[in-house]
Amino acid sequence: MTILCWNVQGLGNPRTFRALRFLLRDKKPRIIFLSKTKKLVRQMECVQRQLGMMGCFSVGREGRAGGLAFLWQHGVEVSILSSSPGHIDAILKGVDMETFRFTGFYGNPEMRLRRHSWDLLRRIAGTVQGPWLVGGDFNEILEAHEYFGRRFRPMSQMRAFREALEECGLTTIRFQGYKFTWSNLWQGDGNVKLRLDRMVANGDFVRTFPKVTTHHLNSMVSDHLPLLSYLRPSTWARKHKRFLFKEMWTTVEGCQDVITHAWEFETGTVVEKLKACQGSLRTWNNDHVGRIPTKLRSLQRKLDDTQRRRFSPLVEFQQRDICREMDVLLEREEMLWRQRSRVSWMKYGDKNTRFFHEHAKVRGRRNLITTIVDYQGIWRTSTESIGNVFCDYFQGLFAFNGLHEAGAVTRWSSRYSLHLKICASIKFS
Repeated sequence: MTILCWNVQGLGNPRTFRALRFLLRDKKPRIIFLSKTKKLVRQMECVQRQLGMMGCFSVGREGRAGGLAFLWQHGVEVSILSSSPGHIDAILKGVDMETFRFTGFYGNPEMRLRRHSWDLLRRIAGTVQGPWLVGGDFNEILEAHEYFGRRFRPMSQMRAFREALEECGLTTIRFQGYKFTWSNLWQGDGNVKLRLDRMVANGDFVRTFPKVTTHHLNSMVSDHLPLLSYLRPSTWARKHKRFLFKEMWTTVEGCQDVITHAWEFETGTVVEKLKACQGSLRTWNNDHVGRIPTKLRSLQRKLDDTQRRRFSPLVEFQQRDICREMDVLLEREEMLWRQRSRVSWMKYGDKNTRFFHEHAKVRGRRNLITTIVDYQGIWRTSTESIGNVFCDYFQGLFAFNGLHEAGAVTRWSSRYSLHLKICASIKFS
């Protein structure tokens, strides 16, 4: 499960909304906690639908400031326990995952009122039993090295924050990425940077999810960085895709010339000639063939434009030309997915590109090995250890391990009758 926490500085900005939607598409978090949405509850319900999230609980803004939102995807069970302008507290249960408590937190931005935020955190801690994770913008730092700027941060502020976390039994989760999560974005000596956003957890949570990590992501719009926490980070590293010759290339003009030129230009071995062809075909594909879905969308827009224009022989000719080009691209796409799916049913049935597309994706998921048990009965999950299990198995399978197997051969040979031995020794052509 992945959890995204972000002080968005207002979701009314179209650039912020686009950046959030991109994060959802790119990182695919299951849980999202947003602070300073500057939205009313009914407005956040509209945002939920636009983002395609399954559920949403929000705290409306106060005036033109504040506002919290808690959104979740399908497959996550959420029970909201309490909320305020500074927090949303919930119990979460994911698929094949232990139940835990999560509190999205927003520290009071006014220093004189921040102690009320720490008192709130203490009250929540008094009701917690089991794993507990807290994340968000605390509006405070723990140590002096989490501050960059000309002015010094009062030690009393940091001490109050540390004492609150200690009393609640919370410790900071390790992170990856840029150290500071907030900047005033000023130039020169006036620049100030702090680590105001973090994820903290109690001992039960760390023991339940020992590999939990937090990533400080980049931000294109807000002065706060988004935080993305992986509760059980995958150790599977996707390898580069091996080169495959695409059948649909043969229908594109120039393919044969690219292969001929690369083969004749390379003077090395056959392997080196094949590598030269591979590199040339990759470059040619990127420059001249491109992504078929992108080209189809572009042609579809052109076709829509021509259909809105006043009919004339020229417009009719343009429409036919566009349709002809789209048909060629669709045929190439069909060939591509047929090759990827390794299914030959097309010649016997309907030509359904979507079917082959889904078949290829299912085969890819089925072929992916993320865990395996070795000969000692231990589960292996990392890419390297999974590879070692396969190597050890096949090396042992074909390795010579002594002459004790010779007895098995003699036992089998003794079972041959005299008649079978004579038949087996007859010469044949």
